[in-house]
Amino acid sequence: MTVLALLLFLPIPVLAALHFASLPGDMFSRLTHFNEWMSVVGTLLGYWGLVASSYAALGVKKIEERYFAKVRLPTLRKNIEKLASELSTLSETKASEAMPLSIFSALDVELRALMRVSGFGRKRQLKNLVKSVETISRWIKNHLGSTLPLNSCADFWDLYKGLNAISMEIKAVIEEEKAK
Repeated sequence: MTVLALLLFLPIPVLAALHFASLPGDMFSRLTHFNEWMSVVGTLLGYWGLVASSYAALGVKKIEERYFAKVRLPTLRKNIEKLASELSTLSETKASEAMPLSIFSALDVELRALMRVSGFGRKRQLKNLVKSVETISRWIKNHLGSTLPLNSCADFWDLYKGLNAISMEIKAVIEEEKAK
């Protein structure tokens, strides 16, 4: 708000100084001309209109982001909870059997979609989960011939725990938004 006040009052002395400097001859005798004052006032009002329009546009953008988050977060939460549940049931699946499963692609897509919701935040936490998904996918690729279960991958339970934590974070954001 102080930036807005600064932007609104900054041009007054600047315009006055420019106006006085541009007057030829005796500037005090020319100050009585109505047209010159109207030129300064018109420029000032135009500037204030630009500042007010910019401020309004930023407010509209913020409202749009909140609405987008309000609409998108419940669906993403439901999808992430479903994928976390599915992930826990796959914990004993062998690496060779896990390769054709689409759960890791779906997790990657849902997490990246959540990263695009600007009303949510938690970018670092989401990036770590995306890295965990990529690490598990590489682990599966490297252990195709083995009979090791997925839960022997070091990042498997970290991913599961992170998905549950993100789900709870989404729930908290939705409840906070409802409280506003």
